[in-house]
Amino acid sequence: MLDVHPPHQPAHTWKDFFIHIATIVVGLIIAVGLEQMVEAFHDNHLRAEIREGLVADARKGVRDSADVHAFTAAAMQSVDFRMDQIQEALATGKPLAPESPVGKLPDFAAPDDPEWKAIKGSGLVHLLTSDEVESFNDIDLDVITAERYHLLMNDAHGRVLQFESKFTRLGSKTPDFSRADRQDLNNYLDALAAARDSARQYDFWCQEIHGAQTAILEGKRDLSSIQKAERNPW
Repeated sequence: MLDVHPPHQPAHTWKDFFIHIATIVVGLIIAVGLEQMVEAFHDNHLRAEIREGLVADARKGVRDSADVHAFTAAAMQSVDFRMDQIQEALATGKPLAPESPVGKLPDFAAPDDPEWKAIKGSGLVHLLTSDEVESFNDIDLDVITAERYHLLMNDAHGRVLQFESKFTRLGSKTPDFSRADRQDLNNYLDALAAARDSARQYDFWCQEIHGAQTAILEGKRDLSSIQKAERNPW
Protein backbone atom coordinates (compact mmCIF):
# COMPACT_ATOMS: atom_id res chain seq x y z
CA MET A 1 0.00 0.00 0.00
CA LEU A 2 1.20 3.50 -0.82
CA ASP A 3 1.39 5.95 2.05
CA VAL A 4 0.59 9.52 1.10
CA HIS A 5 2.08 12.16 3.35
CA PRO A 6 1.31 15.86 3.27
CA PRO A 7 4.23 18.11 2.45
CA HIS A 8 6.42 18.95 5.46
CA GLN A 9 5.99 22.61 4.78
CA PRO A 10 2.74 24.11 3.51
CA ALA A 11 2.86 26.47 0.52
CA HIS A 12 3.29 29.94 1.94
CA THR A 13 3.23 31.99 -1.27
CA TRP A 14 1.11 32.25 -4.40
CA LYS A 15 4.18 31.19 -6.38
CA ASP A 16 4.45 27.98 -4.38
CA PHE A 17 0.72 27.40 -4.82
CA PHE A 18 0.82 27.80 -8.62
CA ILE A 19 3.89 25.61 -8.90
CA HIS A 20 2.04 22.95 -6.94
CA ILE A 21 -1.05 23.23 -9.19
CA ALA A 22 1.08 23.25 -12.35
CA THR A 23 2.83 20.07 -11.21
CA ILE A 24 -0.51 18.34 -10.74
CA VAL A 25 -1.81 19.53 -14.14
CA VAL A 26 1.35 18.43 -15.98
CA GLY A 27 1.14 15.05 -14.25
CA LEU A 28 -2.49 14.62 -15.34
CA ILE A 29 -1.66 15.64 -18.93
CA ILE A 30 1.18 13.13 -19.08
CA ALA A 31 -1.05 10.40 -17.61
CA VAL A 32 -3.88 11.10 -20.09
CA GLY A 33 -1.42 11.30 -22.97
CA LEU A 34 0.13 7.96 -22.06
CA GLU A 35 -3.31 6.38 -21.76
CA GLN A 36 -4.30 7.72 -25.18
CA MET A 37 -1.05 6.44 -26.67
CA VAL A 38 -1.72 2.98 -25.28
CA GLU A 39 -5.31 3.05 -26.60
CA ALA A 40 -4.15 4.26 -30.02
CA PHE A 41 -1.52 1.52 -30.17
CA HIS A 42 -4.12 -1.08 -29.21
CA ASP A 43 -6.62 0.25 -31.79
CA ASN A 44 -3.99 0.27 -34.53
CA HIS A 45 -3.00 -3.30 -33.72
CA LEU A 46 -6.65 -4.40 -33.65
CA ARG A 47 -7.38 -2.53 -36.89
CA ALA A 48 -4.50 -4.32 -38.62
CA GLU A 49 -5.80 -7.70 -37.41
CA ILE A 50 -9.31 -6.87 -38.62
CA ARG A 51 -8.06 -5.91 -42.07
CA GLU A 52 -6.02 -9.11 -42.31
CA GLY A 53 -9.16 -11.07 -41.46
CA LEU A 54 -11.18 -9.24 -44.11
CA VAL A 55 -8.52 -10.01 -46.73
CA ALA A 56 -8.66 -13.68 -45.66
CA ASP A 57 -12.47 -13.51 -46.13
CA ALA A 58 -11.91 -12.11 -49.62
CA ARG A 59 -9.35 -14.73 -50.56
CA LYS A 60 -11.67 -17.57 -49.54
CA GLY A 61 -14.66 -15.84 -51.12
CA VAL A 62 -12.88 -15.71 -54.48
CA ARG A 63 -12.07 -19.44 -54.31
CA ASP A 64 -15.53 -20.48 -53.12
CA SER A 65 -17.42 -18.39 -55.68
CA ALA A 66 -15.24 -19.82 -58.48
CA ASP A 67 -16.08 -23.33 -57.23
CA VAL A 68 -19.79 -22.45 -57.24
CA HIS A 69 -19.45 -21.24 -60.84
CA ALA A 70 -17.88 -24.57 -61.85
CA PHE A 71 -20.64 -26.49 -60.06
CA THR A 72 -23.56 -24.53 -61.50
CA ALA A 73 -22.08 -24.65 -65.03
CA ALA A 74 -21.88 -28.44 -64.88
CA ALA A 75 -25.30 -28.76 -63.22
CA MET A 76 -27.01 -26.51 -65.80
CA GLN A 77 -25.36 -28.38 -68.66
CA SER A 78 -26.76 -31.65 -67.29
CA VAL A 79 -30.23 -30.12 -66.84
CA ASP A 80 -30.16 -28.62 -70.35
CA PHE A 81 -29.41 -32.03 -71.86
CA ARG A 82 -32.26 -33.65 -69.94
CA MET A 83 -34.68 -30.88 -70.92
CA ASP A 84 -33.73 -31.41 -74.59
CA GLN A 85 -34.56 -35.11 -74.17
CA ILE A 86 -37.96 -34.29 -72.70
CA GLN A 87 -38.78 -31.78 -75.42
CA GLU A 88 -37.83 -34.33 -78.06
CA ALA A 89 -40.10 -36.92 -76.43
CA LEU A 90 -42.96 -34.40 -76.38
CA ALA A 91 -42.38 -33.47 -80.04
CA THR A 92 -42.09 -37.04 -81.36
CA GLY A 93 -44.42 -38.88 -78.99
CA LYS A 94 -41.69 -41.40 -78.27
CA PRO A 95 -40.91 -42.53 -74.71
CA LEU A 96 -38.44 -40.42 -72.81
CA ALA A 97 -34.93 -41.75 -73.26
CA PRO A 98 -33.04 -42.84 -70.14
CA GLU A 99 -31.02 -40.11 -68.55
CA SER A 100 -27.33 -40.24 -69.38
CA PRO A 101 -25.10 -41.01 -66.40
CA VAL A 102 -23.92 -37.79 -64.84
CA GLY A 103 -20.38 -37.61 -63.54
CA LYS A 104 -19.69 -36.30 -60.08
CA LEU A 105 -20.42 -32.60 -59.95
CA PRO A 106 -17.66 -30.36 -58.59
CA ASP A 107 -17.70 -29.77 -54.85
CA PHE A 108 -18.06 -26.27 -53.48
CA ALA A 109 -18.36 -24.34 -50.25
CA ALA A 110 -20.90 -21.53 -50.14
CA PRO A 111 -19.20 -18.10 -50.14
CA ASP A 112 -19.41 -16.33 -46.80
CA ASP A 113 -17.91 -13.35 -44.93
CA PRO A 114 -17.53 -14.55 -41.31
CA GLU A 115 -14.92 -11.94 -40.39
CA TRP A 116 -17.21 -9.06 -41.38
CA LYS A 117 -20.12 -10.60 -39.48
CA ALA A 118 -17.89 -10.94 -36.40
CA ILE A 119 -16.75 -7.31 -36.67
CA LYS A 120 -20.33 -6.05 -36.81
CA GLY A 121 -21.35 -8.30 -33.95
CA SER A 122 -18.51 -7.12 -31.72
CA GLY A 123 -19.06 -3.41 -32.40
CA LEU A 124 -15.63 -2.82 -33.95
CA VAL A 125 -16.88 -1.26 -37.19
CA HIS A 126 -15.78 2.19 -35.97
CA LEU A 127 -12.14 1.17 -36.38
CA LEU A 128 -12.54 1.10 -40.18
CA THR A 129 -12.96 3.92 -42.67
CA SER A 130 -16.38 4.86 -44.04
CA ASP A 131 -15.32 3.53 -47.47
CA GLU A 132 -14.43 0.17 -45.96
CA VAL A 133 -17.70 -0.04 -44.05
CA GLU A 134 -19.76 0.77 -47.17
CA SER A 135 -17.87 -1.72 -49.32
CA PHE A 136 -17.97 -4.63 -46.89
CA ASN A 137 -21.66 -3.99 -46.14
CA ASP A 138 -22.32 -4.17 -49.89
CA ILE A 139 -20.47 -7.50 -50.14
CA ASP A 140 -22.38 -8.79 -47.12
CA LEU A 141 -25.66 -8.05 -48.91
CA ASP A 142 -24.41 -10.10 -51.86
CA VAL A 143 -23.58 -12.97 -49.50
CA ILE A 144 -27.02 -12.83 -47.86
CA THR A 145 -28.76 -12.80 -51.25
CA ALA A 146 -26.59 -15.67 -52.52
CA GLU A 147 -27.46 -17.70 -49.41
CA ARG A 148 -31.15 -17.26 -50.19
CA TYR A 149 -30.70 -18.50 -53.76
CA HIS A 150 -28.57 -21.38 -52.51
CA LEU A 151 -31.53 -22.54 -50.43
CA LEU A 152 -33.88 -22.06 -53.40
CA MET A 153 -31.53 -24.10 -55.59
CA ASN A 154 -31.47 -26.93 -53.05
CA ASP A 155 -35.27 -26.84 -52.77
CA ALA A 156 -35.70 -26.91 -56.55
CA HIS A 157 -33.29 -29.82 -56.88
CA GLY A 158 -35.19 -31.63 -54.13
CA ARG A 159 -38.44 -31.22 -56.07
CA VAL A 160 -36.81 -32.76 -59.16
CA LEU A 161 -35.64 -35.75 -57.11
CA GLN A 162 -39.07 -36.05 -55.54
CA PHE A 163 -40.71 -36.09 -58.97
CA GLU A 164 -38.24 -38.67 -60.31
CA SER A 165 -38.83 -40.89 -57.27
CA LYS A 166 -42.46 -41.35 -58.38
CA PHE A 167 -41.15 -43.21 -61.42
CA THR A 168 -38.39 -45.15 -59.65
CA ARG A 169 -39.18 -48.73 -58.78
CA LEU A 170 -38.29 -50.17 -55.42
CA GLY A 171 -34.71 -51.38 -55.45
CA SER A 172 -33.79 -49.29 -58.49
CA LYS A 173 -31.83 -46.04 -58.59
CA THR A 174 -32.94 -45.01 -62.07
CA PRO A 175 -36.41 -43.61 -62.82
CA ASP A 176 -38.36 -45.33 -65.59
CA PHE A 177 -40.44 -42.86 -67.64
CA SER A 178 -41.58 -45.38 -70.24
CA ARG A 179 -45.19 -45.02 -69.03
CA ALA A 180 -45.09 -41.28 -68.39
CA ASP A 181 -47.79 -39.32 -70.23
CA ARG A 182 -47.51 -35.82 -71.69
CA GLN A 183 -48.63 -34.17 -68.47
CA ASP A 184 -45.95 -36.07 -66.56
CA LEU A 185 -43.31 -34.93 -69.03
CA ASN A 186 -44.48 -31.33 -68.86
CA ASN A 187 -44.38 -31.45 -65.07
CA TYR A 188 -40.88 -32.88 -65.25
CA LEU A 189 -39.86 -30.14 -67.66
CA ASP A 190 -41.24 -27.47 -65.30
CA ALA A 191 -39.35 -28.92 -62.34
CA LEU A 192 -36.10 -28.99 -64.28
CA ALA A 193 -36.62 -25.45 -65.58
CA ALA A 194 -37.10 -24.20 -62.02
CA ALA A 195 -33.96 -26.04 -60.89
CA ARG A 196 -31.96 -24.55 -63.74
CA ASP A 197 -33.19 -21.02 -63.05
CA SER A 198 -32.37 -21.24 -59.35
CA ALA A 199 -28.86 -22.50 -60.18
CA ARG A 200 -28.44 -19.61 -62.61
CA GLN A 201 -29.55 -17.10 -59.98
CA TYR A 202 -27.22 -18.58 -57.37
CA ASP A 203 -24.35 -18.45 -59.83
CA PHE A 204 -25.16 -14.81 -60.65
CA TRP A 205 -24.90 -13.65 -57.04
CA CYS A 206 -21.78 -15.72 -56.43
CA GLN A 207 -20.21 -14.05 -59.45
CA GLU A 208 -21.02 -10.68 -57.83
CA ILE A 209 -19.18 -11.88 -54.72
CA HIS A 210 -16.28 -13.09 -56.86
CA GLY A 211 -15.88 -9.70 -58.53
CA ALA A 212 -16.20 -7.73 -55.30
CA GLN A 213 -13.79 -9.88 -53.31
CA THR A 214 -11.30 -9.84 -56.18
CA ALA A 215 -11.39 -6.04 -56.02
CA ILE A 216 -10.73 -6.22 -52.27
CA LEU A 217 -7.64 -8.37 -52.92
CA GLU A 218 -6.50 -5.75 -55.43
CA GLY A 219 -6.60 -3.15 -52.65
CA LYS A 220 -9.79 -1.37 -53.69
CA ARG A 221 -12.04 -0.14 -50.92
CA ASP A 222 -14.35 2.52 -52.39
CA LEU A 223 -17.92 1.43 -53.07
CA SER A 224 -17.97 2.51 -56.74
CA SER A 225 -14.97 0.28 -57.54
CA ILE A 226 -16.49 -2.64 -55.66
CA GLN A 227 -19.81 -2.33 -57.49
CA LYS A 228 -18.06 -2.00 -60.85
CA ALA A 229 -16.14 -5.19 -60.10
CA GLU A 230 -19.38 -6.97 -59.16
CA ARG A 231 -20.69 -6.31 -62.66
CA ASN A 232 -17.45 -7.54 -64.26
CA PRO A 233 -16.42 -10.54 -62.13
CA TRP A 234 -14.10 -12.24 -64.60
